[in-house]
Order: sequence, then C-alpha cells, then structure tokens
Amino acid sequence: MQSYTVHAPATGATPDEVIDGARFVPDGWSWPALAFGPFWLAWRRQWLALLAYVALYALAVTLGLKFGLHPVAVTLLTGLLNLALALEGGQIRRWTLGRKGWPMVAVVAANSLEEAEAKFLAGLSPVAPSAPPRAATVYAAPRGDADRAVLGVFPEPGASLGGRR
Repeated sequence: MQSYTVHAPATGATPDEVIDGARFVPDGWSWPALAFGPFWLAWRRQWLALLAYVALYALAVTLGLKFGLHPVAVTLLTGLLNLALALEGGQIRRWTLGRKGWPMVAVVAANSLEEAEAKFLAGLSPVAPSAPPRAATVYAAPRGDADRAVLGVFPEPGASLGGRR
C-alpha cells in the first residue's frame, strides 16, 4: 500500500472547494523525477526547486571542469541530482504546497490514487491535529552529592524501571 498526503486550501475555502481542489501527494520514489528531473519540476510548477536544481547543476559542471574531471564523472555527478530528486520529489511537492497555503489535512493509505481519493471523500482517514510529544523529564543531581548523581530520566539515584533497588 502507498500512503498519500492530502493538501487543501488553508483559509477562505468552502468544503466543496476543499473536496474539488484537494491535492494528493504520494510518498516514495518518483520515476518521472529520475528520468526527467528539471522537466518534472517545471511540469509540477515548482519554480524555486527548479531554480535550485539549475544552480546545483551549473555548480557541479563548473567544478567538474575546473578540477579537470572526466566528462563521464561530471555526468554521473549531475545524475546524482536526479537521484536525489527521485527520492525527495514528494517532499519537495509538499513543501511547495505548504508555501502556497495548502497545508496537509490528511494522510491516506491506498493502493491507487483513485482509492485514496475515495477514502478521503468517505472520511475514513483524516488526521486529527495532535498535541506535540512531551519531552522526557530529566532530573538533576543535588549539588555536593556527586557520587550519587542522577543520570537519565529516573527521579532518584538507584531507581530503575522495575522499581527501587
């Protein structure tokens, strides 16, 4: 099963506009991003990411020529850009949608995009906002009692998960 993140307009949208305009972004590998790198970014209208891609590509070629790398090595180096794009393409799309005011509203697990849309519309898997995770409580040792210093998350020296020693 594939997981999809669902993005919808943050403010000023009616429920019908949210349903009609929801964007589904799949997690995982992107073959088109690997094969067509910058064209994939342009097709998805991710202009800042395309600008960064072109800048990194130019930098790799310039450094390759400056240090006298073999053309095959320069080609492999620039091919790593497409590999990174294939791995992180979905995350770049989520970042772009977030910048445009389309926050993630749900996560759907489905076998296909059509099934993900159906599950989202049926209301089977919306993600409710949750409280941030609590940090573990760390206790400090009292001053002057260095031999019995507390290390970790236990409130007293010598305490353990199973109880007192």
